[in-house]
Amino acid sequence: MKLSQDQVNSIYVRVTVSPGQEIVLLDVGGRKDIPETESNRNIYRIASDYSVVWQVDAPPSPHGRDSFVSLEYTDGVLRADRFFGREYLVDKDSGVAQEIGWHK
Repeated sequence: MKLSQDQVNSIYVRVTVSPGQEIVLLDVGGRKDIPETESNRNIYRIASDYSVVWQVDAPPSPHGRDSFVSLEYTDGVLRADRFFGREYLVDKDSGVAQEIGWHK
């Protein structure tokens, strides 16, 4: 599977994690045309040709539509935050996200 052109156009954050691969955050805020389950899984690891290596595997949000809004890669640690404030560590190799806190 590859990202669609619409998805490529909505890339908000790019993090290079290895030669030829990036982890990207798509800006899906306010997009009602995207199903909630897809909207809430808006982080992907992709190859240089936009082939999807993985899509984030995060616990469902208790808030319904609650997409990721930030993505940071510092000292080998990938962190992501959702709109309603939940914070996650994301395994850069598998895409599995573990909730680690909350802020607002």
